[in-house]
Amino acid sequence: MRWQPYQTFMVVIIAALILTVLTVTLISRYVERQQQQALSAQQPTMLTVVVAADALAVGTRIEQQHLRQRRLPDNGLAGQWLAPEHAATLLGRRLAVAVEAGQPLAFNLLQPAAAALSEVLQAQHYALTLSADLLNSHHGLIQLGDRLDMEFLDGAEPPILALPVVAIDQHLSQTALSPRYSSASSADLSGGFIPQSLTLALTAEQRRRYQRASTAGVRLWLRSRLMAANVEQVATAESAAPIRISYLKQVTD
Repeated sequence: MRWQPYQTFMVVIIAALILTVLTVTLISRYVERQQQQALSAQQPTMLTVVVAADALAVGTRIEQQHLRQRRLPDNGLAGQWLAPEHAATLLGRRLAVAVEAGQPLAFNLLQPAAAALSEVLQAQHYALTLSADLLNSHHGLIQLGDRLDMEFLDGAEPPILALPVVAIDQHLSQTALSPRYSSASSADLSGGFIPQSLTLALTAEQRRRYQRASTAGVRLWLRSRLMAANVEQVATAESAAPIRISYLKQVTD
């Protein structure tokens, strides 16, 4: 059977139509995928952040009841913010500006954490200030955060180990004391100046031992920071322990 010219023409037309339909289908699917991807890219990521439970005035001391968590789009968060697991670092700090209910809280809204030594010492701990000289200050090379072993010269008591240096003169180390202030930076005392005093933190038992045996004098030995801390040391924290805060139920925008 021989193909007639019109039959050949019809086959070509049908093949062209099939190719056209396939091409249109593929293009439509491609355009649809591109539109879906564009819409997905435009949708913001929702983040859970710490916000003020109520409107708070300047100088307000932040307590747990002042904090809530709230889900907000990332494109609506301008500047700094905190995740709920870091909410405890705000406790005890004071606001430098007024904030509205539902407003994200961050360190740039807080007053500087300049706490008194008595305020940041942990419960049942005491500060002992000793006069410093060339010897017990290791020629001025001791820095905040170092740990010292205290040896009693009369040998009446075993040494007290790993006492943290929490202040040098009036420069206060806030990283070696209460976890509430652990985010504050310590004073930079590098440079080898000779201090007038060293302040150490002691537990109640260490204080009693010092009172019993200090009359004959003490000698301070500087510990390497690579040495394991003794069980007698004052507890420290790199960051505050997490606290539980609920979601903010209603916000008046």
